[in-house]
Amino acid sequence: MNEYPARTDLDFYRELKRLDPKSPEVIAALAFARTWADLARRVLAIRHAQAGADVEYPPALPLPALKTYLETGAEFTPNQFFKHVADWPAEERHLLADLAVWLAYAYDAANPIASSYQVWSGVPGDKHIRLVGPRRVQPLLPYLQLAEPPLASWLAANRDRPVAVIAHYDVHGLSMLALTLRWLARQGQTDVEAILSFELTGDISKLWKRTVPKAITSERGYSTIVMIDCSVHSRTPERTLKALQKLADRPDCRLVLVDHHDDTAKLAPEMLSGQLDLVLTDVLSCGLVAEPGRVERDLMVLGALGDKVAEVSRLYTVDSHAHLHQANTAYHQRMIHFSPTPRAMKQSGVQPLEPLWQALAGGAAIDPYLAREQLGPLPAGETPHVPDYLACGSILFVTERPPAVGRTWYATLEGLMAQTGLAYAAAVRILDGSRANMLLLTHWQSVHLPPIRYFVPAKFLARCLGHMAAVWIDVHSSEALELLKAVTDGLNAFLGTPADFSPVADALEQNVLCAG
Repeated sequence: MNEYPARTDLDFYRELKRLDPKSPEVIAALAFARTWADLARRVLAIRHAQAGADVEYPPALPLPALKTYLETGAEFTPNQFFKHVADWPAEERHLLADLAVWLAYAYDAANPIASSYQVWSGVPGDKHIRLVGPRRVQPLLPYLQLAEPPLASWLAANRDRPVAVIAHYDVHGLSMLALTLRWLARQGQTDVEAILSFELTGDISKLWKRTVPKAITSERGYSTIVMIDCSVHSRTPERTLKALQKLADRPDCRLVLVDHHDDTAKLAPEMLSGQLDLVLTDVLSCGLVAEPGRVERDLMVLGALGDKVAEVSRLYTVDSHAHLHQANTAYHQRMIHFSPTPRAMKQSGVQPLEPLWQALAGGAAIDPYLAREQLGPLPAGETPHVPDYLACGSILFVTERPPAVGRTWYATLEGLMAQTGLAYAAAVRILDGSRANMLLLTHWQSVHLPPIRYFVPAKFLARCLGHMAAVWIDVHSSEALELLKAVTDGLNAFLGTPADFSPVADALEQNVLCAG
């Protein structure tokens, strides 16, 4: 175990509290620090996994990059970086300083795709770290920079066998699926089966319990199974590990897991095998891609808008790229419409969105009209219901039972946050009579504020799914108010906005917890 300094991840956000979040210099430094820290986490995860060690990160990881960039811009040297990490273990200090200097070289804050890299795993014991992405000067060892995913030779040797691509059921997964299908087509793959639907890839439990094992054991005999934007099952990781164990019975099958969720990175040491390529990536490159052209870049941006990447949204605005924003909204509406899949389609094995992703993979222009052209008109929807809510310091709570489809909660909470100016929100419902299922959300543009997951007590972290800023948690209904109060009190204490949680607790108890 590494001896990291006695600080916490919140120290990074304490530093940001002293700065002007609207300053161009701070915006640029924060974008670089977040980009570097995201890549550094993935590098450390692969390095530790290949060494058979638990995954650990230095606390307040983005802090040294932020400070160095504010002092020197992108032109810094390892020594300038070192003074901010003097208390890190020596090996990590050199590994991550070299990464920071390499990434800063030719860094362009106006072109995030140019700094988007995947980290590919090797076999256990491998000391190299493979970075796949845009060509630039080669980094120092142990880094190896590759312009193409290291999968081409395997695919070429198995070209007469089918490939399966399993993608998460959201706009990001849809975009990355189309991106991956384009890359596979360039490799000469003609027999590719894509899997993306509410039932098959929209529920993480069903994904690992049914969809993945079924693909591995399929009579079609896939040479390669590519999983796109599919996180591990962090609440019950044994489901993921059990599914992957089935690869042992299919020695001629290779599984490529491409994902950007930290839960996947943390499980890396337990997953690595000779049949699994673990690809830890950012949101932009969460698919198979190399030297992206215009179509690929648009798909990458569409996916990032779908997953609400603030740095991408700041550059690709509604005014400058209206077609991408409108397409994101239109495609998301279709996914809600097909949640669940209509009975007739499900019984006949039809995946409702297939015409759309095939059109996108074929290079069709990304715009809202493509959904109508490929899927037909969307039935008129009802006016969205605005739920009752209460603010408690810096966080608001929906105080009535939210809609049944969890995917609609994001838009509801974001609308309320925009209305109130608050950066945090929460909603909860009761499932199965006693299970409190809740979403804790940080506004996606509030990157200068700590993600809400930082305030979840340690005893509940094993019950979390999702991103740091958008957390789904399942607890027993008797524990719901304890959890929500702890999050609220911790968050408000950090931001200096203390508030009484009692009115929220009373409203939730009466309208949701007891009425569930």
